[in-house]
Amino acid sequence: MKLQGLIKVCAAMLFCLGTQQLTAQQLKLGTNPSLIKQSALLELESKKQALLLTRIADTNQIVTPVNGMIIYLESDNTFRVRANNYWTKLIADGAAIKSINNDFSPSQEIKATYTPGGTFGFATAGGIHNLTIPDASLTAPGFVNYSAQSFKGLKNFTEGLQTYSLRVTNDVSTPIKILGKDASGDVASMTIDNNLSITSGQLAVKNTIKLWNANKIADYDVLFGTAPVNNDVLTFNGTQWIAKAAAASGVTSVGLSLPSLFNVTTPTVTTSGTLTATLNTQNANLVFAGPATGGAAVPAFRALTIADLPVNAFIQNTTTTQASSNFDISGSGVIGTTLTVKGLTPGSIPYVGTGDVISENNGQLFWDATKSLLGVGTGAPVNKVEISGPPTTAAPFSANTSGLRLTNLATATPAAATSKVLSINSTGDVILTDNPATTNWLTGGNVATATQFLGTTNAVDMVVKYNNKELFKGTRGQTAAESGGGDFSAYTLTLFNGAQKFNGHPVIIRANGNDVLAFEDAAGVPRWHWNMLGNGLNFVETNVQDYRLFLQNGGNVGVGTNTPAALLDVNGTAKLGATGTVLNGVYRASNINCFSINGSTATTSVPSSATATATVIFNITGPTVALGGNVIINPRFDFPFNLRLISSRVSADNTVTAIFVNTTGSAFSLSGTGKRFDITVIQ
Repeated sequence: MKLQGLIKVCAAMLFCLGTQQLTAQQLKLGTNPSLIKQSALLELESKKQALLLTRIADTNQIVTPVNGMIIYLESDNTFRVRANNYWTKLIADGAAIKSINNDFSPSQEIKATYTPGGTFGFATAGGIHNLTIPDASLTAPGFVNYSAQSFKGLKNFTEGLQTYSLRVTNDVSTPIKILGKDASGDVASMTIDNNLSITSGQLAVKNTIKLWNANKIADYDVLFGTAPVNNDVLTFNGTQWIAKAAAASGVTSVGLSLPSLFNVTTPTVTTSGTLTATLNTQNANLVFAGPATGGAAVPAFRALTIADLPVNAFIQNTTTTQASSNFDISGSGVIGTTLTVKGLTPGSIPYVGTGDVISENNGQLFWDATKSLLGVGTGAPVNKVEISGPPTTAAPFSANTSGLRLTNLATATPAAATSKVLSINSTGDVILTDNPATTNWLTGGNVATATQFLGTTNAVDMVVKYNNKELFKGTRGQTAAESGGGDFSAYTLTLFNGAQKFNGHPVIIRANGNDVLAFEDAAGVPRWHWNMLGNGLNFVETNVQDYRLFLQNGGNVGVGTNTPAALLDVNGTAKLGATGTVLNGVYRASNINCFSINGSTATTSVPSSATATATVIFNITGPTVALGGNVIINPRFDFPFNLRLISSRVSADNTVTAIFVNTTGSAFSLSGTGKRFDITVIQ
């Protein structure tokens, strides 16, 4: 970007040198640029062009404005001049105020004077306009002061009127009156009629006069279609209040009588209430039923008899002790609580033996109720389920069997693949463990399933090594404490060749010496590689050229060089833009003297002539400046009026020829203190 900017500056300077006349401390633009008025620092001359001032949208954007600046303000389309630290608007002649009160004095002043007894209005004399403001009165407008005043005219207060006291002075004959609004809307005193009275400042209503007309009760209308009569009551019919006769009298008393089974606590209700009764207490183990024998009768509480139960529907033990008794149930039965079978050993598991007899065999089938252990083939289990070996080694048993067999496995197909298998530990316990065929990465290849992968399932580093040296490691990013800044621990990093973590970069490579990374084509031929040189990164075209691009430690970038002397250092040609010209370089010779003038090294001054030019030679040392380069000559001093540099070129290698014109009237020296030049050549 710096090279592109320098070329643009050089082109602009060449254009200015070819078309613009340089004069000391003066500038003329437009028509006849060589005819300059000596009294003008900047002169504009044109018959068809105008001066376009700086257009500003917001004056706040101008940093530290200075008095004397002129701008065009786009927000209101006005010219503004900075004067007295303010942007003053320039007003057009037709819009400017030229006089006040027909006074055309160049200086105008407006004053205001408070004169309590004066006359409201302006008095103008000698450019001074004095406004007299008196106190308001019945005959003149003016100020409202803090003293008592009288006003005239109707005053309307749309927001209300608040006052400490109010006096009505047009009616003082009758003191006992109240204020109200008359027909015109004015507040006035009004006479009280015979229904109201005021005594000691209190308003009273006479209670001997029919004053009230109740049209509503609780927001509902009171309507009497007919005049109420004696004993009518005020009744609400759902929408309004009406006068209505009271309801006719009905039952005045209700009594309650029940059999002796009940105790009636409230036998009679005469107005309102609840009839209540409770059951009398009874002896234990009685049921409420009809008679145990005989015909129908009133039910009562009595003891339960056998005749009350259905036939053949129960087993009855008529004593409280165990009795020898046989029973045979052909249907189903339910035992409500506990069934006890005498003669069995605690812990034995009953089974149905020969002849459908419930039997037991503690040595072969046993339940340890204290420890909740089940034994098969043993009466002393030490695990949740313990199965002992076969009862004999004779066929079909053998010493190689465990006593547990799963049949039909050859034709059974698992519903889904499992990652677990059963195994035996050192004590003979059956345990569940991972299936190596599903959890290990098999060297012979795995079946392609979504569950098979090489790696870890938790936050543990995955390391792959060769010859016990780390090839790469999968790990997490740095924490905030590790990075000294952000938290990158949620990211996954791949570290090659023993590289260390760095923030959250997904791939980090540690160099082998200087070698970092190589790139091969599809045929396996190395084409490019990166290496580290002095902590700089070198992009190499393999077996062709180093330093195709070199990123130097510290920020400089080199193209074709590993010692860049600038932010961008191109050791070769350069081209800017799609249609730009290929450049060999830009060279600058600083602070040099002229070598010769008009072919003489002894001559140090440009002679004055209205018809002849002077040839000035500059010698360039250092880089080779070739014939044909573009030249920019910048003097380190100011030229006098009518001393002009009209052309420059590279006339030979490391030689720059410049043509001067001096029409000042006297020779001008190009040597001495400060008479130095900077020369830039683009080629």
